[in-house]
Amino acid sequence: MDGSLTAELCHDFVDQLETTSLGANEPSALRFRVGLAWQACGENERSRGAYAAIQGDDLLFAAAQNNLAVLASRSGLRSQAKHHLLQAIQHDPSLRVAQINLGHADRKRYRASGTLDAFESSQRRFQSVLLMDPEDSDAHIGLARLYYDRAAHGQSSYAVLARFALGEAARLEAARGVRSAESINLAGLLDLHSGHVSRALRGFEDAISIDPNALAPRINAAYVLLRTRDFRAAARHLEVASGSLGERSVTVALALGVARTGSKDFDQALEAYGHARELGPSDPRVDYNVAALHEHQLFPTVDGDPLDSLRAAVDHYERFLARAVGDPRYASAAARAQARLEALRGWDDVVCRPTLNDDVAVELERLYREQEALERARLLELERRALEALSK
Repeated sequence: MDGSLTAELCHDFVDQLETTSLGANEPSALRFRVGLAWQACGENERSRGAYAAIQGDDLLFAAAQNNLAVLASRSGLRSQAKHHLLQAIQHDPSLRVAQINLGHADRKRYRASGTLDAFESSQRRFQSVLLMDPEDSDAHIGLARLYYDRAAHGQSSYAVLARFALGEAARLEAARGVRSAESINLAGLLDLHSGHVSRALRGFEDAISIDPNALAPRINAAYVLLRTRDFRAAARHLEVASGSLGERSVTVALALGVARTGSKDFDQALEAYGHARELGPSDPRVDYNVAALHEHQLFPTVDGDPLDSLRAAVDHYERFLARAVGDPRYASAAARAQARLEALRGWDDVVCRPTLNDDVAVELERLYREQEALERARLLELERRALEALSK
């Protein structure tokens, strides 16, 4: 359910639809409308059943296959989604929405792998739609996103092509009196890529004002705010993303923990990291972030007993390294964790000596300053990785 209709209303609506369509000469049209109704209600399995009942010799087969692909993609079944899209295009090559969806499937494959064949396949799909209709704004946006992804892969000249394609989409939208959150969000990403951080943030916030339910600009705004150390504002966006918008992402949960750590809301930070562990039990980044959180707690609690936080930091860094060492994705984080372990090990004895409390306070203050510098570097790394993963 998407929250807009109750289950009872959905069932009543479909029952009415089926009753009023009894005796119809086009049963496939009924099945398609039923599929749309269940899809709008969030009843994906029922929707799949209705679409799957439409056979290959029917005029609506291609549209049904496209919608099955959308459902599969939302469930993370990418190969199944591509199969349905290829079926749709084979049945009706002129079905532009299927070509565009397949273009985005290949674009995501390129973003993950960086392979040229995925890039070229995606580009061909979007360009084939523009050959049929040069004013298809969705195809222009698809090309803009593809070119942005290539710029993010290190070929910055493609940012120029991305801006050109985005400009065409914006021109077409303006002619229809439309302002698209997707287009404005992408313009913000291009600004961020060019180093215009403040302008990018304004763009993301503009996109949110147009569509408060849009997930990508809200997350992108949060990462910019993390970078500028406005932790509370970042947390507000991330709370909406992981709450009312239902984003079940380890990265978003970790970012929320970072924001709450930065604003010294330690208990809420631990809660966010606990949620991240539920979403990704084997993700080593959780232990890294929990370790950093416990380091943050060392200096503020020096008048009390920081020993528990110190030992917890060591424990979680060791857990992180046990999973992360040898994985190239975590090479830089592993080096930082190892450096932190070297600084922290042996502190049990020092902290426990009552005659050295003043020295301990001085050393803990130094450690805290080091951790602040580490946190700044970590936030930049988190932002970079997140922006590579987000262009929804």
